Amino acid sequence: MFSGIGLDIGGYSWAAVIIAVIVALGVAYWVYRRTNPPLPRGLRVLLFVLRAAAIALLLFILLEPLLSIIWRRVERPVVALLVDTSASMSISESNQDRLVRCRAFLEGPILKEIAAENRIELYQFAQELSPWEGDSLKAGGLATDIAGALETVRRELDDQNLSGVVVLTDGANNLGHNPAHLARAYGLPIFPVGAGSADPGQDISVKEVQVNQVVYVDSRVPVEVTLQSRGLEGLRVPVTLRDGQDVLDSQQITLEGEGREQRVALEFVPQKEGLQRLSLSIPLQEGELVAENNRRDLSLRVLKNKMRALLVWGPPTWDFSFLRRSLERDPNVELTPLALGGRGTHFLGAFPQNESLLFTYDVVILGDLAPRHLSAQQQEWLIRLVTEGGKGLLFLGGPRFGLVPGSPLADLIPLTVAGGRIRAMEDRFWTELTPAGRVHPVMALAEDVLDPERVWQDLPPFLGLNKFGPPKPGATVLAVHPVFEVGKQKLPVIAVQQAGAGKTMVAAIYPIWRWDFMLQGLGKSSQIYDRFWSNAIRWLSTREQGKLIRVYPQSNVFRGGQRIAFRAQLYDESYRPMDRAQVKVMVMRKQMPGQIEVEGNLFESGRRDGRYRGELDVLAPGEYLYMAEIFLGGQKVGRDGGEFVVEEYSLEFEKVELNEELLRAMALASGGAYFHLDSAGELPGRLHFESRETSHRREIELWNHPVILIALVLLLAAEWTVRKRNRLM
Repeated sequence: MFSGIGLDIGGYSWAAVIIAVIVALGVAYWVYRRTNPPLPRGLRVLLFVLRAAAIALLLFILLEPLLSIIWRRVERPVVALLVDTSASMSISESNQDRLVRCRAFLEGPILKEIAAENRIELYQFAQELSPWEGDSLKAGGLATDIAGALETVRRELDDQNLSGVVVLTDGANNLGHNPAHLARAYGLPIFPVGAGSADPGQDISVKEVQVNQVVYVDSRVPVEVTLQSRGLEGLRVPVTLRDGQDVLDSQQITLEGEGREQRVALEFVPQKEGLQRLSLSIPLQEGELVAENNRRDLSLRVLKNKMRALLVWGPPTWDFSFLRRSLERDPNVELTPLALGGRGTHFLGAFPQNESLLFTYDVVILGDLAPRHLSAQQQEWLIRLVTEGGKGLLFLGGPRFGLVPGSPLADLIPLTVAGGRIRAMEDRFWTELTPAGRVHPVMALAEDVLDPERVWQDLPPFLGLNKFGPPKPGATVLAVHPVFEVGKQKLPVIAVQQAGAGKTMVAAIYPIWRWDFMLQGLGKSSQIYDRFWSNAIRWLSTREQGKLIRVYPQSNVFRGGQRIAFRAQLYDESYRPMDRAQVKVMVMRKQMPGQIEVEGNLFESGRRDGRYRGELDVLAPGEYLYMAEIFLGGQKVGRDGGEFVVEEYSLEFEKVELNEELLRAMALASGGAYFHLDSAGELPGRLHFESRETSHRREIELWNHPVILIALVLLLAAEWTVRKRNRLM
């Protein structure tokens, strides 16, 4: 609707403009009052008009006029209608699934009543929102993000007269923020329309399965299952754990119903290494709404069976006794203790009689040994065990430690020998961690500790050490003496290195048994003592070296409909946290490693500790590979990769009933109203909104408009043509 027009002449007064126009007309009249040669009156008038118009137009341009056109528009209220197309909308009730009933609603008279007074914008949503039209509605979304859909539609229709939002959903929200919290600050009324029944009827669901994600071959693996049932009280059903078609374990349980949770204990023994996928299921019962929540898929990483460790000591000491007891407590370590005397005698056990028997061990621990305790041949076996067999060797210090110098094992110790011999020194001290030690897995005595140094300082002090020299090239020092120095560096006491195909470690400190004894005396757990040795054994027995760059999924197994969370820990070559890096993660299906399914960036934790985190989009069930690339200052500085699994079990079927509580809370918080699909006939009566009148203004720079320039050129050209043809001076 046209409203008005205005002309701005750059701040000049109209009186000045009129005077200028009069002057221009006077100049044009004076020029053409007489001509040479004389012209008829008609031609003189034409030339006067052309000259006056050109001068007037030129003055008009110099004033920089601005033309304003104003008009008003009445905008009808806009109602956004969002339809849930997630997988839970495929649940069938009364022989008709929820989305089919929503389609019937959209094709019926109610929508036409709403459209009579409002303009309707149609959208569909599951984990994301998108417009829809025609027959594009299909219930197959991997997750439901109601809050995300509401935020997106508000953003997309921000410049329109959006007055209310209608949401057709079963309320199975399992992704993103709580939509009831969003509704409080939404600023528009939300009208949820519930699809489905609030009474789940008869249903059995596997709510949770607890099992270690990393297990060992030939070890008993407990599996704890939590079930929930409704409407099937007293029914006996089997709970079965399978590997493909093979039944691993099965238990009969009597259902309690009424929504009560019950726990079932299963177990199995894995027979081979690798990623093992299992299924846990309960038979579908007559009258159940869905079969999807009767089943869960599990994925476990199976490692080789117990690590075999050979503990070799000189004459038994307290450190030997306490270490032996700690390793025997570890269910994943199979320990062979051996205490040696001089000249081939044994206090306990016997050293393996040949090299093949020695090679059956994953880690060998040499504690407080003198040269006489091992023959040259036995030492040669140990060298090949590490460098060729890829096994681990741990040297533990003590008052009698003297395997170097002159020992064939000297090259495997990460530290050099100072002064040609190793001296045992008595000193009461606490170790000091190096930057490498603060991030090395061997030294991690507690989970998620920001200051690992403090954990070590809280332990009982050491009373002695073996004085070595500086570290060898390629060795990594993890802990040093707080005061003593060697070669202008603090004296190393714990160090590790790669030795051929294997790894070695030296701990030139003693006695360590006091950790166990004194902590228990103070009423504390000996868990720290056990964890240190467990860390050392695991690090030495694995082929993988400690990584400076590590990017990993938060879980080995994600549920269907769950965002894929990643973590990263980055350090430079000096073991300083790597901040302000770009961490890009790409995920591919295991069957199609060249095709990227999703990708995204991780973000800093905010603590300048080299830690990053982030989430990628929801993925369909299956096995996936991931590749992470790390850039710093535009340069690629590293990469990492691995694999994970998205299981078949979907969050969409965790609760099969209509979530009326959530939908009512959304309506109440936003000032809207809740309706069930069966009683939505009252909905149009609640969608009375006001139209709004908007004013629109368009400004045109006339002085810069091409039409004005063309008119000026035409006027001057016409005048010049007339003058030329009449031979005017």
